[in-house]
Amino acid sequence: MPNVRQFAFAAAAITGLCASATPAFAQEQEIVVSGKVKAPDGYEAVTQKVKIGDLNLASAAAVRLLDKRVGNAINALCSRPRPASPGYEKRDAKLCRDVAWASARPQMRRAIQKATDK
Repeated sequence: MPNVRQFAFAAAAITGLCASATPAFAQEQEIVVSGKVKAPDGYEAVTQKVKIGDLNLASAAAVRLLDKRVGNAINALCSRPRPASPGYEKRDAKLCRDVAWASARPQMRRAIQKATDK
């Protein structure tokens, strides 16, 4: 029976290593877009993840698709006010979009840099 125990221990150790590596791997496969939306007591932070693991960011077409995905996530996160909305709603939506783009751009640059450095 020692072989079964050794196998079980080895399997548990490998599973633990894989589980501990998952967050780092996941960070490279997504961009986290963060914005601020108006809440009753001020502004509330909101986030949305954009998957990028399927993109070859060494190509210009993939970079354009990345930009589109992030833009879509930001539009979903920061609802666009209707044209007849009061000025404060337009300002709040613009603030949210500006904050979200500011949070996404450095991550996008790092992901593109990493892809082109290979």
